[in-house]
Amino acid sequence: MSSEKSNFKTTGRDKLETHNQNKKPSDYWGALTDAGSIFLIYSNLSKTTYETMLFLFQEVGSDGMYNGTVNNIYTDIKRRLKSDKYMQASKNRPTSSLSRQSVYNAIVKLEDNKIIYKIPGKYQFFVNPLIYYKGGNRARKGLVKQLLLLENIPVDTDVSQEDIDKAVRRLGLPMIDPMLLSIRVID
Repeated sequence: MSSEKSNFKTTGRDKLETHNQNKKPSDYWGALTDAGSIFLIYSNLSKTTYETMLFLFQEVGSDGMYNGTVNNIYTDIKRRLKSDKYMQASKNRPTSSLSRQSVYNAIVKLEDNKIIYKIPGKYQFFVNPLIYYKGGNRARKGLVKQLLLLENIPVDTDVSQEDIDKAVRRLGLPMIDPMLLSIRVID
């Protein structure tokens, strides 16, 4: 019996290692930042806009990009809503009544709130890494530099985190103020 258990553990470990080796960049973990959470609470987004945003967050790769048009986003959301896994997980929830126009409006609202950015001349959307990103802190720093370039702010390759923070504050992008951090520490 003990040999069966050890074989099972080895098999399970092997499966996990194989799974980790086969990961695509979009499979790595993502993080909704503290500043992003606060920003989203006060951004007054509709339910459809939140659904669209969460879909994009799930689909974005570690490069912060969603490749596709707004029509692709709508089609993919509808496909996911119709999938068996989603329906089983949400037995008690009413099905979403997303229309093509509501997804288009949601994308405009997300762009207006600087949650996503349409890449000029391409069928790509960039997710604001100050709100949500995939990967570690080193990857996030690179994504923030890319965000600043999208905001037409030149960034040196050796820019410090302090300079990045100053540029982010000038733009009025989401960032936790020291006051909010201190309140959070007290709680």
